[in-house]
Order: sequence, then C-alpha cells, then structure tokens
Amino acid sequence: MDALSTAWVNNALMKCDVVLLKTDADGSGVTEELVPRPGIEDAVYVPGAVIWRVDRQDATRSRIVGTPLCSRVTVRSSTRCENSSTC
Repeated sequence: MDALSTAWVNNALMKCDVVLLKTDADGSGVTEELVPRPGIEDAVYVPGAVIWRVDRQDATRSRIVGTPLCSRVTVRSSTRCENSSTC
C-alpha cells in the first residue's frame, strides 16, 4: 500500500494497522467515527482504508469492537498489507 509511511511500522515500539473499509463505510469522515485518542493514536484516511498508528505501550484492545462500524471494516497488520496485493 503506497500510502503507508515508512516511519509507521510494526515493531516492539509501534503498532500500525490498516483498517480496510467496506463501500458503505468509506469516506473521509470515518476517522471521526473511529475517534483516535489525541496525542496517542494517529489515523490517516486514504480512499478505501484508514491507516492507524499507536505506540505499543499505549495499544489496548480495539475500540472498533462492539460499534456499528465493526461489521463494515476489516483490520489488517500494515506488514501484511505491505507484502500483499490484496490491501
């Protein structure tokens, strides 16, 4: 995925995921629905996905689970998307 910043990686210090959006969830307003925690999480919208970054020490269980958005997205590791043509 070309939109992934080379500074955002999955390693011992950082977690970076790609939230793949179904058609009915796709739009720049989706980052407001996801509500990244200011100063803790970063979320960048690109058409069809949201790229999400958080320091490992601040990573907790996804807040997408149990929300109306949950059934309209698929979350993948950024590493998996870098190595796959399916993202």
